[in-house]
Amino acid sequence: MNMHNNATTKTDPIDPKPNKRTNIAGGLAVLCAFQWVGELITHLSHLPIPGAVIGMALLFVALLVRGNIHPSLHTVSRGLLENLSLLFVPVSVGAILRWRDIASEWMAILVAVTVSTIITIAVTALLMHKLSPRDEVKP
Repeated sequence: MNMHNNATTKTDPIDPKPNKRTNIAGGLAVLCAFQWVGELITHLSHLPIPGAVIGMALLFVALLVRGNIHPSLHTVSRGLLENLSLLFVPVSVGAILRWRDIASEWMAILVAVTVSTIITIAVTALLMHKLSPRDEVKP
């Protein structure tokens, strides 16, 4: 006897166990294409926003419209996130090489990091407040 009611079962937008034959090149191509489009928009519009950020926002919108994540994109994204710490190595090396510049501008860097952190926390809190489901109180 089938114990599952298909009408009430919610599908997960992310396949937790993608097919072993998932096309990793396709997932990489999607990420690169969105970054390229973001870079193109930045270049053509002269916006002071990095192309990668615009590409990431476009990818987010595309995923919202699609409603799920393709297994190849999921596989590639998971692999990148699992190895995210390796992506900080070049930044760390750059910071070490430019230590004198950082030391001479420490106050400006401290202010910029503090203000941007406060703004990020405030925007996140506002978004969570607006987007969180509300429990209606019944009289």
